[in-house]
Amino acid sequence: MRGNFWRICGFVINRKQFLYPEEALYLVEKSQLLIFVDGKIISPNEFYEKVILIIPLYCYLVYARLRVT
Repeated sequence: MRGNFWRICGFVINRKQFLYPEEALYLVEKSQLLIFVDGKIISPNEFYEKVILIIPLYCYLVYARLRVT
């Protein structure tokens, strides 16, 4: 990941890279990111449920729509 990616889609703390939840969900949706919990890959539907607890669905939908354009 080069350029402005981490400034726009995530952040870095002590050289560890973190994605914002909406960006992680977007990448999971596009099959570009796998999420592991307790050593197992969780399904996109399970991840949706976890992210929607953090951010409202309408916020994610707006983000995803703007991300595409």
